[in-house]
Amino acid sequence: MNEKLNIKKLKGPDAFQERMLRFLAWLKGNRSATALLLAPIVLVVFGAWVWGFISTSSKDKRLTELARIEILASEEEASAEKLRSAIQKEIDALPQPPAAKPGTPESKDPSEGKRKELTEKMIAIRADHGPSAQQYLAFFEKNKDNAEGWMAGMKASSWQVHNGQKPAAVKLLGDIVKRSVSVEFYQQQGRIVFINLLEDTGDLDGALKESETLVSLADDYLKPQALLIKGRLLMNRQQKEEAKAVFDQILDKHSTAPEAEKARGYKALL
Repeated sequence: MNEKLNIKKLKGPDAFQERMLRFLAWLKGNRSATALLLAPIVLVVFGAWVWGFISTSSKDKRLTELARIEILASEEEASAEKLRSAIQKEIDALPQPPAAKPGTPESKDPSEGKRKELTEKMIAIRADHGPSAQQYLAFFEKNKDNAEGWMAGMKASSWQVHNGQKPAAVKLLGDIVKRSVSVEFYQQQGRIVFINLLEDTGDLDGALKESETLVSLADDYLKPQALLIKGRLLMNRQQKEEAKAVFDQILDKHSTAPEAEKARGYKALL
């Protein structure tokens, strides 16, 4: 008998289920109160859905706009390649020296001077990325706090460097690194570009400070490279003992990394 009671008890609703049943019955009998109770929840869920939709829609618009600029940059490069191809055809059309007979010296190339001139002209051709670079920069100004804007800013900074606008590129890259704290790529790879540019423009103090941040953020794969950058900057600042200590750290803890051989070479110069 006791066993049957126990089985019945196990199959019956527990205390939590009984409370839920009473609560559902109360909701059924109090529809207006139910609406007031659920309204905030509905608003929160609906608000989250709307925000997600807007965020996705905004991202899609940014990607579409960025893709248009990418297409423009590709067209600029294609125009330069078209000019190179035209010159290459001129080179191919030049008279070739006659084949030398066995035992005789090679004949002089009658088109040697012209061939050299055209080759140098072809090598000198560079795509004019000015229009796309300006659009990348404008895109960054509108989207400074998202990944699409940071990527556009990186591309604009590359154009600035190639056109001798290094101070502007330093400012732009510094802004990107500062704003992209949540994205590993910009905090590591982007920072390396920033450090190299700071060093190139003579700001060794700023470069060293950024290299110390890079070392603290670098993962195991990037750590040897980050240390090598820091060691090289210390060496250029004539802080030889500090540089030696950094190079020793690479040799001790990252002896199999490609940077180890470079660290050994730098250390030999101290």
